[in-house]
This record gives sequence, C-alpha cells and structure tokens, in this order.
Amino acid sequence: MKTLDIHIPRPPAHTEITIGAGALQKLFCRGKRAVIADETVLRLHPDKLPEGELIPLSAGEKVKCRQEKERLEELLIDAGFGKECTLIAVGGGSLMDLVGFVAATYCRGVNLILCPTTLLGMVDAALGGKNGINCSAGKNFLGTVYQPSQVFCDTDFLKTLPPRELGQGIVEMLKHGALASPSHFEKVQNGPLTDELLLESCAIKKSFIERDEVDHGARQMLNFGHTVGHALEKLSGYNVSHGAAVAFGCIAEALLSHRLGRLSESDFFHIATAFFPYAPEAVPKFSSDDFLEAMKRDKKALGGKVRLVLLQAIGKGECVAVEDQAILEVLDDLRRNYRLFQGRGTKADRPRASLR
Repeated sequence: MKTLDIHIPRPPAHTEITIGAGALQKLFCRGKRAVIADETVLRLHPDKLPEGELIPLSAGEKVKCRQEKERLEELLIDAGFGKECTLIAVGGGSLMDLVGFVAATYCRGVNLILCPTTLLGMVDAALGGKNGINCSAGKNFLGTVYQPSQVFCDTDFLKTLPPRELGQGIVEMLKHGALASPSHFEKVQNGPLTDELLLESCAIKKSFIERDEVDHGARQMLNFGHTVGHALEKLSGYNVSHGAAVAFGCIAEALLSHRLGRLSESDFFHIATAFFPYAPEAVPKFSSDDFLEAMKRDKKALGGKVRLVLLQAIGKGECVAVEDQAILEVLDDLRRNYRLFQGRGTKADRPRASLR
C-alpha cells in the first residue's frame, strides 16, 4: 500500500482596517457589489451606505440560522452574482457573522468587506475572520474562518447607538484588557471612549489572531467569558444579549480563577466591578447543571471536558480544562451570592456614548 500527502499552504490573508469618523467613505472595490445591510441602519443612516445592489436583512441573533443563510444565497443567485462579486456587510455582529459565512461558501469564496455599525462589531465580530450561524447544538456551531479584505469602522454610526448597545462593545474591550493589558483595562473602565482606545482594543485582538488564526492555540484566550456566556445565551433562547451574557461569563470565570487559587481576591473584585454594570440585573434562573450541560456541548470542549480561560492576574491567563465539580461549585456560589458580588460593583459607570 502506498500513500501520498498533499501539502497546500494557506494563502496569506491581508485585512486593512480603517477606524474613525467617515471611514466608510474610503471604501473602494471593483466588480459587482451586494450591499447587505441591517434594516435599522437603513432607516437611521440611508445616506451612508456604499453603492451596490441593496439586500436588507433584519438585525439580531435570530438572523444567524440556516434558513436566513439559504435565503441570502438564493437572493444572490437570482440576482446573478458570481465568483468575481464582493459582499459588503453593513450592520452589527450577527449580520456580519452570517454574511461572512455566506462569503466563505458562495462560489467557494468571494471577496468580503465588513462595515460594522456597532461597537461590538468593531472590536470583535469584524476582526479575525470567524463567522457562523447557530443551531440546536449551540451558538456559532456552524461556520468557518474566512478573512475579509477590508474592514471599515466608521465611528459616526456609534452616535445613534443606545447605551445598552455600546455596553456590549465595552464588555469585549474590557475582556481584551483583562487578557493582555492592565492599562487598557483601566482606560476602558474609566473612559472616555475614543478612536485611539478603539484602535488599541483592535490591536490587542490582532496580536492574538496573527499568532493563531484558526483558534488552536493563543487565540483561544479570546474566549474568556464566552464559554459560560454562550451557555447563557443558548439557555435563554438568545433573549439575553451577547454583551450581558459575556459579562456574566467573565465574572463567573474570574471567580473560578480565584476559587482555584490562580487569581487574587482583589483582582477578582476589580474585574467584577468592571463587568457587573453590563451583566444581567438579576441572577440567571437556569440551574448550574443546565449551564454545565450547555458548556459541555460547546464547540471548544475536548474529550468531554469544559475548557475555560482562567486568569492569574489582570493581563495574564491561560486556557485549561476544568473539572465539572469546580464549575458547579462556582456557579452555585455566584447564583447564591449574586447580589453580594453585584454590590461590590457599581451601576453608575455606564458606557460613554460620545467619541472624542
């Protein structure tokens, strides 16, 4: 018996990111364009959309499903879009996740440009090429890693975002600081939100992506708060926002880090103080067993073990497998003492709506 190996290196991917007011005006690409836009953005910013054949889509997590993916693909086919086309996504993270997945598979890959209109989209969903849709197994269970050629973070869009939506992005920026930069963590917590701070947060995520594009090593650190958070989203039927769920997840995973002797009590309460303003007001009603079962079905689990990002300090952590009993004990503790932990935080520090 003979064997033959084929080695095909991944082509180098280059993504140009433009950040600032009016950034979208710099968009340029050749060929036929499909502008896939969030209906809310269409209503609030009709004059800011790039040229192209417009395809409106609804906003929110519900758009990330097989039915919407198929519907978008059929619309593109019916409109005659082929291999040389460009898909331009204008909207929040959910829309970009869907359009990115379609771009990766349509004609086996077409040019993709992302124009995030939410802070969460700018600092998280638009960066790094991850895309996907939800299914019965969990959040983002079906998807690819497919890099956009360009990302335009036009901060003019943030001026119409309600504080709750800004808060979802603040959570991801705090996460970046908790993983890699104590100074960034402090600046995000204390504000104000500036273009420079946005760039700094994107640069932190960039540093993880460039070391590990496909999420097999260093990039797994970016899952801090997301294993618990995704479980909460799924259990709630996606009625708890991504930002609120991840804030809860970051608090839970920081508490677990402390209980396992990795993180000091002062650092835990510092983290809890930063994230609680964006976490659910009331303790989630789901049992710890429900959480654990959802976490075991997470795509990051290996060999039946839940993998979590545990911190040693603000700015330092690692992704490790954690025993079920330790997770259950911490979730029970957090549920019993949610108000007590919450009291150490403050509801006064809400996200700053203006950029300077």
